[in-house]
Amino acid sequence: MLDEAERICDRVGILKTKLLAVGPPEKLRQSLWGRKTVVQLERVNDAIVAAVKKVAPENAEVVDNKLVIDVVNPEKENPDIVDAIGAVGGRIQFVSAVSPTLEDVYLKLVRS
Repeated sequence: MLDEAERICDRVGILKTKLLAVGPPEKLRQSLWGRKTVVQLERVNDAIVAAVKKVAPENAEVVDNKLVIDVVNPEKENPDIVDAIGAVGGRIQFVSAVSPTLEDVYLKLVRS
């Protein structure tokens, strides 16, 4: 049901006995989740994490051989992140964006 609302609605309200949030689905996702870049690496080490934190000082989390990095402007920051990883010998397998669904936003709001 929420996936349909996400596809066809330009404004969504989220209720839990009162109105918790209202706005375009994309704005709700960004305001509650921010933007994240996932970098899948052959191997993550301390040098790679330190290099990434220099160019993307927001939160960077290591999950297996992935770096999940909070970014404000991925179009600008992602090339710097890739360059920093390459400069310390990191081997990138792929880079992608995390895009939460409207259901993720709903669950985060009603559980808080």
